[in-house]
Amino acid sequence: MGIRKNNTGGFKVDVSVGGRRKTATCPTLALAKAKEIELKWQTTSAINSGVEAARKSWTLEEGYKHTLRITWQGTKGERTVQMNGKQALSFLGAKTLLEDIDTNTLDGYVEHCVQKGNTNGTINRKLAVISKIMTIAIDRGFLTKKPKIPKRKEHEC
Repeated sequence: MGIRKNNTGGFKVDVSVGGRRKTATCPTLALAKAKEIELKWQTTSAINSGVEAARKSWTLEEGYKHTLRITWQGTKGERTVQMNGKQALSFLGAKTLLEDIDTNTLDGYVEHCVQKGNTNGTINRKLAVISKIMTIAIDRGFLTKKPKIPKRKEHEC
């Protein structure tokens, strides 16, 4: 339980209350501290109410696997999508709920990609994978809305 720095420069938040565990990934320590308070409140409220609502959101991993299967499997770009998806899972956390991924989190992912030397076009393709996962989740009732997805300006030819 707590906040720890992950190997990508962001911060992983783990909260466990009454046997219920929630996690999130944040790009800055300040956001991680705020997220920790929010997750503790959410978990405590669910326990205190005596009834925890059925989970209505997918984890990033669940969304990725479903979207891969119904959208990209057997396509020419499947291998690239798999690489981009696995990198997103690694940075954002496979067990992170899609509803917990916001624009600030995605900004942190973009910064991470820039630091790794990815071009703007590559970063946009990586973000497109996340965007598609969220669109599929919305279509199936596992997410209510998608955050604004940052886009990088690509060079004109």
